[in-house]
Order: sequence, then structure tokens, then C-alpha cells
Amino acid sequence: MEGRKVKYCANCGSELRDDARFCMKCGKPQQVQPQGQQAGAVKRGFIHTTAEKIVAAGVGICIIAGTAACQQDDGLFVGGEDSSYVSTEADSKLTGLVTETAEDAAVTTVETEEVLAEAVGTELELTDELCGELLAGGITRADFEFILAYGPESMLGGEVSIDDLESLLLRIAMDGEYYNISIAAGTEDNTAMRLFNLSEVNNYILLLTDYQFSEADNNSLYNHTDVSGDTLYEAVGEPASSNYVTIQSAVLSGDTMTVEYDFEEVRISDDTGEEIHNTSQKIAILHRLDNGSYRITSISDAAMLKGRMEAYILTLENLYSRCIWPDGSTVDVIGEMSENMFAVYDVDGDGEEELVIRYTSSSSAGMQEAVYGYDEETGELILKLTEYPALTYYDNGFIRADASHNQSDDEEAWPYTMYQYSQDTGIYEEVGSGVANDGSIEGYVEDGNEVELPYISITEENIQSIQ
Repeated sequence: MEGRKVKYCANCGSELRDDARFCMKCGKPQQVQPQGQQAGAVKRGFIHTTAEKIVAAGVGICIIAGTAACQQDDGLFVGGEDSSYVSTEADSKLTGLVTETAEDAAVTTVETEEVLAEAVGTELELTDELCGELLAGGITRADFEFILAYGPESMLGGEVSIDDLESLLLRIAMDGEYYNISIAAGTEDNTAMRLFNLSEVNNYILLLTDYQFSEADNNSLYNHTDVSGDTLYEAVGEPASSNYVTIQSAVLSGDTMTVEYDFEEVRISDDTGEEIHNTSQKIAILHRLDNGSYRITSISDAAMLKGRMEAYILTLENLYSRCIWPDGSTVDVIGEMSENMFAVYDVDGDGEEELVIRYTSSSSAGMQEAVYGYDEETGELILKLTEYPALTYYDNGFIRADASHNQSDDEEAWPYTMYQYSQDTGIYEEVGSGVANDGSIEGYVEDGNEVELPYISITEENIQSIQ
């Protein structure tokens, strides 16, 4: 690529390439001049990193100019029906590299990887511009903090539920304008609803998932969300709490970005009417996608990293005081939380104690018993098994899960599912089923003996007694 101009960062002196908008070494924004009309051709909110623009030789480079001419596919932007390409001189702001022809693709990809490799341990100043270049969806810092505040409170293995996404949409409808996020609500005669451009909403949630809202999902969505054509309608309600997030640091290490932030929840006490403030320090892990942008794959409380028992205590505290499961979902509470039980015990024989929660103060559909392990390296809980709370534990790694209902006339012929702990996967896997009086139980567990777990009530005192 002859004729490339070399520039240097005014802050740290690192080499910059062409019209780089920020330094990948220190993260500081750079003062550069836009190059003709091309500089403003890419709409804000669209991902436009080099890795996304570079495609197989002979296919071309796609830049969106003017109105949106591309369609979204699994988080990537691809050519529309006419497959027309506006330019082959893609302005790659992430690396400052310019792809002049499709033949340069292989070279540019290598240089992109080299630049990212040099960013190991780099602490970034997350300006709006830098967020737009690095984050999936090309969103602003205010957008990022809003998603951290009102998206999933915790997140394991890159999984986010539709419930979490709809809750986020609800907060966008209620508070988005106040927090100055980039999705603007349209006008609607029905004051109980807000309408949004569907593509903007789908682009916004790319930071969490490649799931996209559509009309086909209307029957499975809550009543407060509805899609019609290119419009998403969202109900407006009175918020039960307000959340606040302040990002403290962001460190880029190649394909991984680690973001530490302060999280505060403010709600009104039903008993006293006073404000209750719950504060914590959280960590979000983002991983680089194939298109070069970064997506959230993990959200956890920083206290989870302190150790196994600290993580178990925090999990039980969240359940007791906030009615929240480790995955961020809420529990259905009927009665007192102290009616539920927990135990800390090595149920699977792997040498480490698990946290077992037996939650029954709910409707039958909301009852469950969950077995959690702990990952020492990541500080995350590992869900090893969840079932209806009618479990029998055996000392050789088996768990019998009795069904919630017996459809037969024989009360002794209770149906069950048998699980066995797998050393390979680290979770319980289903190995068969049967009924209690047909002799099959002994066939599974053989000489295994039943284990009585040391269950105690979920109370503040019992939670703090964990050692």
C-alpha cells in the first residue's frame, strides 16, 4: 500500500496509520482531518471496523452512505438486494488502515491483528468516539452505561434472556431520554406506549446478543412489547427502582476487554417510604466478534472474585434481600424467604463444596432446586443442575429428580429423572428415567447411598454463618 502517510500519537508517540481517530496504545483520541465526503459517509450506530469491511477477494467493500442500504444478518451488516457498493476506500477508524482494493484484504487483516496484539494491557479512555469504534452496535458511552445499568444484572457464558432484553426496552421507554441515550422515541397517540425504530433497537442490543426483535416473536413477548413492520412499540410504566453506573476503568487485551464499574440501585422501601441504596462494584467482560467489534459476554459482581464462600454469600444475599437468582432473573415470592433452604456441601464428589438452593415459597411453576459450583479463575458461578425441588442425592455422583406430579393411580410409582455428575463437563447430565417402584433406581445408583444435605433456612444470620 504505497503512499501511506505515517503519523504519531501526540500523547505517547506511538505510530498511527493514516487517519486513525484514536491511539490503540494509549487510547487517546487524535486530531485528524476528514478525507473528503467519505469521512461522513458511515452512519453513527453502524459497525465499521476493518475486520467487518474486509470480505473475500472479489466480493467488495460495503459502506453505508445516505439512507440505510444494508440489512442486518447475525450482527453483521451485509449488502442489500441490489448489492451495490458505494466505495472500496473504506475508512477503518479502529486501526487507521485504508483498504484500497479487495486484493489488500489479507495484508490489512494481518496488520489489524498486529495492532490489536500490541494493545495487551492497554487502559482505554472510553470516549464516545472510542466506544463507537470498539463496541458492537457503534454505541456511545452513555448507551454503554445505560445497558450496564438496566441490562442483565449478571450474565454467564454470554447468555442473555429475552426477559432481560424486554426489561431493558422498558427502561429505554421510561428513562432513555433522561439518560440521553441515542435511541429516540417517536410520537404516539397512546400515552402508555412509546414507539421506536426497530432497526435502531436491534442495533442497540447487539452489545448483548445477536438476537433481533421481529414480528414473528410477538406471541412470545410480554404485553408491553410489540413489533409492527419497522416499528417497535414499548409500554411505559412506573419504575420500581433507578440504577446508576459509572465506568471506572476499561482494559483492552487483544480479543478481551475488561470493564470495571460502580453500580448503584436506588429504590423506595415499602415499609418506611425511604430510599434504599444498594451499591456494588461490577466487572463486565467483552470479547471480540468476527466483525472486529466487542460484545459483553460476562457480567459479575467484583466480590465474586474474592473466593468461593464470598461468592456463595453474595448469591444468597441477593436472593434474600433482592429476590434475584445468580442469572439476574427474579423469583416469585409467596410467603417468607426464610421458608426456603440452602446447603453448602460437596454433592458431586469433586472435592469442592457446592451451593445448593431449595426455593419453594412460590407457585409450583416457580419452585426449583439449583446446584451451583464456582470457577476460581473467572469468579463465576456454574449452574450444575436445576430441577423441581424433590431431589435425592447419592454419594457416588447421582441425583434423582422426582417429577412435580404423578399422573398414575399408584402413589408409589412416582416418575423420576436420573442425573449423573460428569467430570468432563463439570455439570450433571441426564442418564435415564423411570418410576420409583420398578427397580430402576438401584440399577442406576448401584451401591450408592443417599446423602442428607445440611439444609438451613435462608436468613441473614445463616447466610453470614458460611465459612
